[in-house]
Amino acid sequence: MLLGPGCDCEDANLEGWNLEFIDLEGANLRRANLRNSILYFANLHNADLRGADLRGANCRRALLVGARLDDALLEGADFGGAIYLPSGETVPSRRKRLSLLSLIRLRAQMFLFKSVRFFARLRR
Repeated sequence: MLLGPGCDCEDANLEGWNLEFIDLEGANLRRANLRNSILYFANLHNADLRGADLRGANCRRALLVGARLDDALLEGADFGGAIYLPSGETVPSRRKRLSLLSLIRLRAQMFLFKSVRFFARLRR
């Protein structure tokens, strides 16, 4: 299964998958099983998550602008620091979305840099 922008993963079983930093902009994830998955810093801009099972998922710092979450199962999901604006509401301009994506990428790079430094210290 190929995962990426615009992919069709309707009814897919992605339970427990590590999808950190993945770009799923415009993806069809209707009724997908994402239970206990890690979607940390995921780009889910305009993704269709209607009826998806996100119970226990880590969606911290995910970009959910324009995402459809109708009938999604969200019990126990962690959306701390996520950016969410429901589909159908005024979506930020392309320029603002790009600045949000740039901020997310910068945070991801800083996270990776800190991780590398941490592991380098452990190896000494």
